[in-house]
Amino acid sequence: MPEPLRTAVIDVARTYGLASGWVNLGADSLLDLGLPAGFLERLARHDYGGLVAWLAGRFDMVCFKLDAAVDQDFEAGTCRI
Repeated sequence: MPEPLRTAVIDVARTYGLASGWVNLGADSLLDLGLPAGFLERLARHDYGGLVAWLAGRFDMVCFKLDAAVDQDFEAGTCRI
């Protein structure tokens, strides 16, 4: 995690009383292949007081969830839709 982001994560945790591990970086491997075309244009801005967060749009979230689902080791018959 870049140092400016690490500093911001710590600051937000202190300000809002969050646990130190409140940011989930489990999906950082998605960045290895690069973000999908148009990703930045689909970001949605959310304002929380002095905190501005840019979140992935619905299309990208669905794609990320599907990617995570196929990356699992499913046992035969355990995955139901």
